[in-house]
Order: sequence, then structure tokens, then C-alpha cells
Amino acid sequence: FMFSFLLFFGLGPLLLSALELDFAGAVAVALSSLATAGPAVHLIDPAFVGYAALDTAQLSVALILMIIGRLEVILALALVSLAIWRH
Repeated sequence: FMFSFLLFFGLGPLLLSALELDFAGAVAVALSSLATAGPAVHLIDPAFVGYAALDTAQLSVALILMIIGRLEVILALALVSLAIWRH
């Protein structure tokens, strides 16, 4: 479980940074989205202006992280694992 959470937490900021969001904001958005603690983004990065300033691609990454965080990381991995569906 911890490895999966850290994996998605590592990939989230990288994707958001690649989509031209500053690194501090990317870490804040990824952590608050994955942990389903949206208002905490301002505690992590006080300079963050809000989700309204994000473009569609950045919001899509945040949405995917929110779904993964809500469904539990293990369940999300089980859904995409082919080994589970073969049995």
C-alpha cells in the first residue's frame, strides 16, 4: 500500500510539472488530490491561487489522483491488473 501511494505521489507532481505548473504547486495539488484533502493545498503552498487557475490537462491529472486516492490505491491497481481478471 505504501509503495503504491508513494508511486502515485511521485508521478503526480512530475506530470503536473510537465504540464507547466510550478513544482511547489504541483506537489501541493498532487498531495491534496491523492489524500482527498483539497483545502490543504493552501497549507502546503500558500502562493497557490486555486484550482480555478489550472488548465484542463492539469485538472484532469488532479481528477485522476482524486479518484485513485478515493478508491484506495490497492483497489485501483487491482482494477487495472490483468492477473485479477484472468481468474
